[in-house]
Amino acid sequence: MNKKAVIRVLSASSGVVLLAVLILIINTKQSPANSGVVSRSDQDEKTGEQYCTKIGTDYKLSLFRAKEIGAGSECGSDYAQNYSCNEITGTWWIDLNLEKPGCNPACVVDVVNETAEINWRCTGLVP
Repeated sequence: MNKKAVIRVLSASSGVVLLAVLILIINTKQSPANSGVVSRSDQDEKTGEQYCTKIGTDYKLSLFRAKEIGAGSECGSDYAQNYSCNEITGTWWIDLNLEKPGCNPACVVDVVNETAEINWRCTGLVP
Protein backbone atom coordinates (compact mmCIF):
# COMPACT_ATOMS: atom_id res chain seq x y z
CA MET A 1 0.00 0.00 0.00
CA ASN A 2 1.46 3.39 -0.97
CA LYS A 3 1.48 6.56 1.15
CA LYS A 4 -1.56 8.07 -0.59
CA ALA A 5 -3.63 4.95 0.02
CA VAL A 6 -2.61 4.87 3.68
CA ILE A 7 -3.56 8.51 4.12
CA ARG A 8 -6.97 7.93 2.49
CA VAL A 9 -7.70 4.99 4.78
CA LEU A 10 -6.67 6.94 7.85
CA SER A 11 -8.64 10.03 6.87
CA ALA A 12 -11.77 7.95 6.50
CA SER A 13 -11.39 6.56 10.01
CA SER A 14 -10.07 9.46 12.03
CA GLY A 15 -9.03 13.05 11.46
CA VAL A 16 -6.76 12.91 14.51
CA VAL A 17 -4.82 9.95 13.15
CA LEU A 18 -4.51 11.67 9.79
CA LEU A 19 -3.06 14.74 11.46
CA ALA A 20 -0.53 12.58 13.34
CA VAL A 21 0.54 10.86 10.12
CA LEU A 22 0.95 14.16 8.30
CA ILE A 23 3.04 15.57 11.15
CA LEU A 24 5.22 12.46 11.05
CA ILE A 25 5.73 12.81 7.29
CA ILE A 26 6.58 16.51 7.58
CA ASN A 27 9.02 15.92 10.44
CA THR A 28 10.71 13.10 8.53
CA LYS A 29 11.22 15.33 5.51
CA GLN A 30 12.74 18.05 7.70
CA SER A 31 15.10 15.86 9.71
CA PRO A 32 18.86 16.43 9.33
CA ALA A 33 19.41 12.88 8.10
CA ASN A 34 17.21 13.59 5.10
CA SER A 35 17.91 17.25 4.40
CA GLY A 36 21.62 17.64 4.99
CA VAL A 37 21.11 20.47 7.41
CA VAL A 38 24.26 22.11 8.71
CA SER A 39 25.00 19.59 11.29
CA ARG A 40 27.24 16.99 12.57
CA SER A 41 30.28 15.06 11.63
CA ASP A 42 30.35 11.30 11.41
CA GLN A 43 32.59 9.45 13.84
CA ASP A 44 34.55 6.36 12.85
CA GLU A 45 33.63 3.60 15.30
CA LYS A 46 37.11 2.05 15.29
CA THR A 47 39.35 5.11 15.49
CA GLY A 48 37.02 7.69 17.01
CA GLU A 49 38.11 10.15 14.29
CA GLN A 50 35.46 12.59 13.12
CA TYR A 51 34.70 12.97 9.42
CA CYS A 52 32.87 15.55 7.36
CA THR A 53 31.14 14.42 4.18
CA LYS A 54 29.48 16.15 1.26
CA ILE A 55 25.97 14.93 0.60
CA GLY A 56 25.57 13.20 -2.75
CA THR A 57 29.27 12.33 -3.03
CA ASP A 58 31.67 9.76 -1.64
CA TYR A 59 34.02 12.47 -0.37
CA LYS A 60 34.88 12.62 3.31
CA LEU A 61 37.64 14.35 5.25
CA SER A 62 38.77 13.82 8.83
CA LEU A 63 38.95 16.73 11.24
CA PHE A 64 42.63 15.92 11.79
CA ARG A 65 43.37 16.16 8.04
CA ALA A 66 41.26 19.34 7.75
CA LYS A 67 43.40 20.97 10.45
CA GLU A 68 46.56 19.91 8.60
CA ILE A 69 45.24 21.48 5.39
CA GLY A 70 44.29 24.63 7.28
CA ALA A 71 47.72 24.88 8.90
CA GLY A 72 49.31 24.90 5.44
CA SER A 73 47.06 27.72 4.25
CA GLU A 74 46.32 31.33 5.19
CA CYS A 75 44.38 29.94 8.17
CA GLY A 76 47.47 28.92 10.10
CA SER A 77 47.05 26.64 13.10
CA ASP A 78 45.76 28.84 15.93
CA TYR A 79 42.48 26.93 16.24
CA ALA A 80 39.76 27.53 18.81
CA GLN A 81 37.75 24.67 20.32
CA ASN A 82 34.64 24.98 18.13
CA TYR A 83 34.21 23.29 14.78
CA SER A 84 31.34 22.01 12.67
CA CYS A 85 30.65 20.20 9.43
CA ASN A 86 28.34 21.58 6.75
CA GLU A 87 27.26 18.51 4.80
CA ILE A 88 25.48 20.62 2.18
CA THR A 89 28.62 22.49 1.09
CA GLY A 90 31.02 19.73 2.17
CA THR A 91 33.10 21.98 4.40
CA TRP A 92 34.66 21.88 7.84
CA TRP A 93 34.28 25.19 9.73
CA ILE A 94 36.98 25.46 12.39
CA ASP A 95 36.97 28.58 14.57
CA LEU A 96 40.22 30.53 14.69
CA ASN A 97 41.81 32.51 17.52
CA LEU A 98 42.45 35.58 15.35
CA GLU A 99 41.59 39.11 16.39
CA LYS A 100 39.75 41.44 14.05
CA PRO A 101 37.14 43.86 15.48
CA GLY A 102 33.57 42.78 14.72
CA CYS A 103 34.65 39.43 13.28
CA ASN A 104 34.54 35.78 14.30
CA PRO A 105 36.93 34.06 11.87
CA ALA A 106 36.80 30.42 10.85
CA CYS A 107 39.02 28.27 8.69
CA VAL A 108 36.77 26.76 6.01
CA VAL A 109 38.19 23.53 4.60
CA ASP A 110 36.64 22.06 1.45
CA VAL A 111 36.15 18.29 1.69
CA VAL A 112 36.27 17.74 -2.08
CA ASN A 113 39.15 20.03 -3.13
CA GLU A 114 41.08 19.85 0.16
CA THR A 115 41.63 23.61 0.14
CA ALA A 116 41.25 26.09 2.99
CA GLU A 117 40.52 29.78 3.40
CA ILE A 118 39.54 32.17 6.17
CA ASN A 119 35.93 33.29 6.38
CA TRP A 120 36.06 36.32 8.64
CA ARG A 121 32.32 36.28 9.45
CA CYS A 122 32.26 40.02 10.15
CA THR A 123 29.12 41.81 11.30
CA GLY A 124 29.81 44.90 9.23
CA LEU A 125 29.74 47.13 12.31
CA VAL A 126 32.98 48.96 12.93
CA PRO A 127 33.67 50.05 16.54
